[in-house]
Amino acid sequence: MWNNNFTGPFPAELMGLEFLRIIETRNNELSGTIPPTIHENSNLRNISFGHNSMNGTIPESFYNAQRLKFLNFADNFFSGTISERMTSLDLLDLSLQNNFFSGSIPNLFSASLGMFKQLTFLRHIYSALETSANFFDFLSYFVRCN
Repeated sequence: MWNNNFTGPFPAELMGLEFLRIIETRNNELSGTIPPTIHENSNLRNISFGHNSMNGTIPESFYNAQRLKFLNFADNFFSGTISERMTSLDLLDLSLQNNFFSGSIPNLFSASLGMFKQLTFLRHIYSALETSANFFDFLSYFVRCN
């Protein structure tokens, strides 16, 4: 469903599809927030809302999506903080850049990338997060973590 000029909010009803494993909606004009029921689909492996016009915060219920491996929220209007609960996800790829996140980068990013046991790529986070220049140098475009 990517690159189709879809508009409007992401239909939360799709979370009820039992065999849905991939949400790939990048490069559209989706708006609205992340469905609060996103965690209810225990089969989700890949979520890509990148390059849309979505907003709001990452709902706490999102961190219950335990089988998630790939996450792309890049190039939207998401805001708020990035919860330390992000460590509960066993991600291989994480992309959060070009949003409006605020606050400090949780220790999981700045202190020990080892908390993501299998993380392969961590894309840079351009936002209002407080951090040092060395951290952004380290993240540059792609970082090989293992």
